[in-house]
Amino acid sequence: MFSKIQGSLGSNGNPDGVGGALILWQCFHSPEKYRSGAGNGVVLRAGFSLLELIIVLGVIGILATVAMPSYQSHLRAATAKEGALSLLAFASLQERLRITRGEYQTESVLLAHQSLSNHLRQHYRLSVALSQPASFKLSLLPTAQTSRYPVLTLDSQGRRMPTEFWP
Repeated sequence: MFSKIQGSLGSNGNPDGVGGALILWQCFHSPEKYRSGAGNGVVLRAGFSLLELIIVLGVIGILATVAMPSYQSHLRAATAKEGALSLLAFASLQERLRITRGEYQTESVLLAHQSLSNHLRQHYRLSVALSQPASFKLSLLPTAQTSRYPVLTLDSQGRRMPTEFWP
């Protein structure tokens, strides 16, 4: 039955209508007959044209251009939240050291007991301000290369700035 309809080609030699659909169906089920071009003038092509590849690369480029700023903003926010959690850990360490040593300690002592993660060290440095009577202010200051990151602060009274990065 398929062999009777197989010869149904359009005026330009391309399959059209029901016959064309059946030829394409046969091409997929017996491709060896049609790859050589022996199947009634129907030749299967493999791959993409240069124009198709250029269009796809252009669309990918546009999507990457639109998505990159949002992605970078997300990374900055995630790093700031990691820094806020790190400051909470330093505040807890500061309180433990005050109980055992009688006073709050400087950043060198804090960093000797607990260090910043490698990721945070790329973007921030720790600063400790001590004042009397017995209070402290911990800050994570962005390095010169990462000036677009926010300054994070936490003091001995529990005040946290900026508020959007704290749990």
